[in-house]
Amino acid sequence: MNTMRLIRALALMGILPALFFAPLSGQTPADLQKQVKRQSGQIKQLAKVVVAQKKAALALSDSLKANSRRTDSLVGDISAGQRKIEKQLAENRAHAAEVADSLALANLKKMRSIERNVRLYFFLSVFLSVLLLALFVVAVSRLFRRLFLFDPEVSKSLGLISRLFSSLNRKEERAHPLKPAGAAAAGGAVPLSGADHSFYLRVAEEIHRMRVRIERMPPDTKGVVALANAIQRLEEDLRLKGYEVFDLTGIDYNDGMTALVRDFIPTDDMPRGARRIVRTLKPQVKFNSSVISHGEIEVAISAADLAQK
Repeated sequence: MNTMRLIRALALMGILPALFFAPLSGQTPADLQKQVKRQSGQIKQLAKVVVAQKKAALALSDSLKANSRRTDSLVGDISAGQRKIEKQLAENRAHAAEVADSLALANLKKMRSIERNVRLYFFLSVFLSVLLLALFVVAVSRLFRRLFLFDPEVSKSLGLISRLFSSLNRKEERAHPLKPAGAAAAGGAVPLSGADHSFYLRVAEEIHRMRVRIERMPPDTKGVVALANAIQRLEEDLRLKGYEVFDLTGIDYNDGMTALVRDFIPTDDMPRGARRIVRTLKPQVKFNSSVISHGEIEVAISAADLAQK
């Protein structure tokens, strides 16, 4: 409505000057009426154009409002989608962090397990290497001794003698050592009741067994001389401690001897009444000239004497 009023006002402003100035320009009233009609037609056309533009403006406004509502809806949907995506991303981050922590912990456990296994395998390999090296050294040393140095039986006996020497030294260092023979000779006889001779008796028996073993070895056995010397040194060490070892083999037997006779062996070439010790099973051992082990023997007698028993 305001637009129509504006158009009419503009038209009147255009007509009025024409009416006032028409006589001056030489135009007749008929010409003015034609001009008015023409301008009225133009005004109507302008009014139609204005109405059409107003309708188009209204339609455009409605379209803009609809588009604005759709835009607002899309913006809301986008915001909701964005929030949903952000929530999903947060959940995914939390899940990814949880999975990463779990994987890191599992990998750490695996690494620790692998590290333990590597250490175990390393120590086992070192132990096996050392063991194999020791076995190789022992085997090579035994082979070397067998081929170049000593007989295996001799080497075994020498090792036993070495262990006996070590045991004697440890025994000497204990709190209650036995007095040596020199001390006994200087200060009188050493009492036997409170002394423990069991260890030294075992050493004496080992000496006797090794003597018998040497007698059975061939003279050309490698290392037999070294073994005999080692036995002699061991026996000398016992002698310094007051112990003496006696092998009774080869001497005549009489009833006054205290050695225990394990067996009488008949011999055809033995004269009647004669008896001889042919084997010492256990040696006779004296400590400071006193017998502490009488020994065990086998005696050969004539068959006739054995038949009369």
